[in-house]
Amino acid sequence: EWQQLRGIGTAFAKRIVNFREKLGGFVNLEQVGETYGLPDSTFQIIKPQLQVLSPVFRQISINTASAEDLKAHPYIDARLAAAIVSYRQQHGAFASAGDIAKLKVLPAPLLEKLKPYLSFE
Repeated sequence: EWQQLRGIGTAFAKRIVNFREKLGGFVNLEQVGETYGLPDSTFQIIKPQLQVLSPVFRQISINTASAEDLKAHPYIDARLAAAIVSYRQQHGAFASAGDIAKLKVLPAPLLEKLKPYLSFE
């Protein structure tokens, strides 16, 4: 379906789908533009034709995920994954996004991007 859009060939279509899968779904249209290698000019052309129908289909269980599982998410690097696991071991389970906001290595804008993907169960 992505290939139906002007400027999107097989390679970009695969990258977009791959990125969406790793994220757990697109929450907003701007995330499509974050796809590796997708030129902003191409994104701006296709953006009016896009819509987010069912955003998040997979969340990360922040209280049980291993560092490896956490690192698999595009917004979480190795340093942040290690900080999450370490904090959890020292302080117990995260009850809310407010708890995870206490991590000094997690900037507020990144937390906002991550929130839809986090499960605190």
